Amino acid sequence: MHLVRFSTLTAGLATTLALASGGAAALEGTALSAGKPMAGAEVALWSAQGTETAQQLDKVTAGDDGGFKFSKEIQPDQILYVTAESNPVQQMLILGTERPDQITLNELTTVASAFTGAQFVFGTNFHGHDLGLKIASGNVKNFVNPETGEWGEVLVNGNNSSLSSTLARVNTLGNLLALCGMPDKKEHCDALLKFDTTGHGNTLGVAQSIAKAPWKDADKLFALFDKGYVAPKTDNPQERKEGVTYVPYLSFVPTDWALSLKFTGGGVFAVGRILFDAEGNMWGGANWMPGGQNGAIRGIGGGLAAMKPDGTPFSPPITGFTGMGIDGVGWGTGVSEKAVWLSSFNSTIGVFDFEGQPLGPAEGITFDGQLGQGQGVGVAQNGDVWIADSTKDQIAHFPGGDHTKGELLKVEGFAAPFHVAIDADNRVWVTNSRGNNVTVFPADNPKDAKQVTVGIGVRGLAHDSKGNAWVASNMTPGFKPPTFPPGEISIMKEFEVAYNNLAANARHLPTGTVHFIPNDGKLEAQLVQQGGPTVPINVPWAIVADGKDNIWVGNFLGTGLFHLCGADTANCPNGMKTGDIIHFYANGSTQSVTSVEVDPAGNVWYANNWNQVTAIADIDPDRKLITQAGGDGIMVFYGLAAPVKVPLIGPVRAP
Repeated sequence: MHLVRFSTLTAGLATTLALASGGAAALEGTALSAGKPMAGAEVALWSAQGTETAQQLDKVTAGDDGGFKFSKEIQPDQILYVTAESNPVQQMLILGTERPDQITLNELTTVASAFTGAQFVFGTNFHGHDLGLKIASGNVKNFVNPETGEWGEVLVNGNNSSLSSTLARVNTLGNLLALCGMPDKKEHCDALLKFDTTGHGNTLGVAQSIAKAPWKDADKLFALFDKGYVAPKTDNPQERKEGVTYVPYLSFVPTDWALSLKFTGGGVFAVGRILFDAEGNMWGGANWMPGGQNGAIRGIGGGLAAMKPDGTPFSPPITGFTGMGIDGVGWGTGVSEKAVWLSSFNSTIGVFDFEGQPLGPAEGITFDGQLGQGQGVGVAQNGDVWIADSTKDQIAHFPGGDHTKGELLKVEGFAAPFHVAIDADNRVWVTNSRGNNVTVFPADNPKDAKQVTVGIGVRGLAHDSKGNAWVASNMTPGFKPPTFPPGEISIMKEFEVAYNNLAANARHLPTGTVHFIPNDGKLEAQLVQQGGPTVPINVPWAIVADGKDNIWVGNFLGTGLFHLCGADTANCPNGMKTGDIIHFYANGSTQSVTSVEVDPAGNVWYANNWNQVTAIADIDPDRKLITQAGGDGIMVFYGLAAPVKVPLIGPVRAP
């Protein structure tokens, strides 16, 4: 490991975390800046108080070796954090409810705390709704070890260390903050502090400012890093910059400073749609089973994958949770207050509790063989569950979410129904993947269905808090549409035909649209974005609103994540109008994105759904790649969005 170590300072730090019963021993640790002790720093212990201002529990002065020890005993259920200040350096470490024997504060702990807590950290105040604070504090350890101040296990595992620039971004940000811990870098420190938009005038304020708008001034911050740390003038292009505390660092200008991590395991493979339960756990049905030689031609269906809010899988490896005949899931995941619902490629519906146990018959819900292959699941505010039957152009309705009392309904306008969402007026909105329209009907009168024209190959739909609808379509009007075989075809056959058409036509001509349907009673769509030579939107898939009604779009062939200005432009950067692109996010681990969701801490999660497309579409695929057809893992971008209330039932809600 090339991270600078301080064995004389950290010797004796415990290697395990111990939760105390009742009162716990007081915390002690070391505060560092640029690898050196923060002698004389004011070190404070804080307890988050929900939405109220945090409470300072204790305050001490660090010794010459940077060491400190608090005298106050702490309780196991308190969400704790620590700050250390020696102007203009201010470090932070959010501990949450974890209780290391000793802790280390440095630039890496500050970066990790500022980014995971981006929606809740304001100066030294860490506050917000309880679940959001819990999730934010629980993710710090993914980036940094709170005991040693070195890298967290997730940051340096095989999913993240060399497959994206996240490790180098964390270290580069740490080195930028460290400029203020070096007396000979005062000029560069003064320049860095100009990036503090919080008004606090210290390095913690800089870290928070970058975390809250990571797309802003990326080039200028990198230029400052380049000036602050200069490599010796030799003929060796590999010469390391002098004075850096943390390596590896970025060698090229980043497009932004966003921090993301990839998570795998628990049957995660080609996950279609992800959603969160009331505790912030992620659930998603998998197209295929990991390790199988899967593709559109043949394959082995996946099960139900589940992850904790910190990305730890708790569903069984490879298979995920199974039962009720579920064998391969596309867009068909739904989460209510009571259960997880799945619709499967093999014409069955499954219902699971939040331990992953099936709640219905072993054969699943099939409506006596009248059910086709399923896609989207929508949950209404009154508890009703609606599930799209893609291959038979119908919809299943379960009043009150009672899986024993379902009915099948035919609705005019369906053409391979895909996504289902129910608005605050109990109207059901259904997108049509083999059409160019959204079907809208009152829940109590499906015969009164109306059609709203949008792009071609309609996929995701989202309602913001004001009831406005946002729709993503794979193809722009005028783009050559796929020609499907006549009659009923399977979902995978539809994907095969649609992808081959896109591969033949969209690689050099980006395509797809985002439409906005105002909640004004007119049901008229407005085109706000479409793929083209200057706009890299290419086959948009998922679309969601965050807690401030800004919009996030998963870009399937463009492999990334778009952030759009929502209906309330007051929540957007100055000068932007509804539908404008705020920023595009991606990293080296990003594959073909389907589902996108925002969690209660403002983290943006998305599903890598497809990876090696030749393995998916080829009749005789390359044997070296055939197990890599499906997307590899779930991506999480930290603190980018306004937090939302979960589960997602009806329009988006702020916590």
